[in-house]
Amino acid sequence: MKIRTRHSVVAVALISAGALFLSGCSAGPADSANSDKPLTIGASVLGTEFPAVVALDKGMQEEARKLGVKLVIADAGGQASKQTNDVSDLVSQGVDGIVINAVDSSAIVASAQAALAAKIPLASAFTTLGTATCAYSGSVGHVGFNEQGWAKLQGQEAVKILPNGGNVAIIDGAAGLQSSKLRHDGFVKELEANPAIKVVASQPGNFDRTTALTAMENILQAHPDLSLVYAPDDNMAVGVIQAIKAAGKTGKIQVLGIGGSKDGLKAVQAGTMHSTVFSSLEQGGRQVIDAMVANLRGTDKKMEQCINVPQTLVDSSNIDKFMDKGEY
Repeated sequence: MKIRTRHSVVAVALISAGALFLSGCSAGPADSANSDKPLTIGASVLGTEFPAVVALDKGMQEEARKLGVKLVIADAGGQASKQTNDVSDLVSQGVDGIVINAVDSSAIVASAQAALAAKIPLASAFTTLGTATCAYSGSVGHVGFNEQGWAKLQGQEAVKILPNGGNVAIIDGAAGLQSSKLRHDGFVKELEANPAIKVVASQPGNFDRTTALTAMENILQAHPDLSLVYAPDDNMAVGVIQAIKAAGKTGKIQVLGIGGSKDGLKAVQAGTMHSTVFSSLEQGGRQVIDAMVANLRGTDKKMEQCINVPQTLVDSSNIDKFMDKGEY
């Protein structure tokens, strides 16, 4: 699972980032297989205050227009309670399918189950539902990032950067998002390859640049001897870079991000961020709508398929190929 200078996402876990989706049999009403039936898809998204969500919305809107379906987007504004109400409203309206980009993976489960109970096909995009690491049980499927794959790439990069070990800090995403946990745990697991690398601090950045900056300032006071910081969202990583610069430690502490945002790519180009991982949210948005429409029209009835948007590590060796690819 950011806009302006604030949140990203999800990258976290704005984040999520392709190729994508689906598997199984139809969960929708019997008449949804009629390819001539006008379709309405409801999409409940985390919030357009997050630039990554803006990119997701753009991709969904483009594909909906292309396929001739109506797309109703409900913006949760980062509020789990509002998202719960939004999904309930979509169920009451009798939309043909629902896409959820969750604010809180756990809080939205009851709403997801209510949609499925109403025989409305459900898909998740870029933030998983419940404790699922990908597709939610009974859903059409999940389109998004390989959160653990992202984390694995940057964990391996950290091991390369610190062959002799060093102190590492992590600026985490948002509590409540399964994607944040996956990005944290996947990175830490890779560090086990070198016992001399120690994670000495971890604080939440909530996918927000200012929050990440403040968290980094606090960590630097307690751990001035840091070698590397992992911020699994480029918006947070930019906040980290600002704190490092203010402390006079630019070039002394390596920063690893995730997302491939415009500011993240600029930081890699400038040398203030060692690397990021690029994935296309717009492409993911297009594919989640394509997958839902295929299910509703009966051209592809597969269920619970997990499809991940492709991801590429971007550093000084290939940054020139990605400078025009940032989406948010």
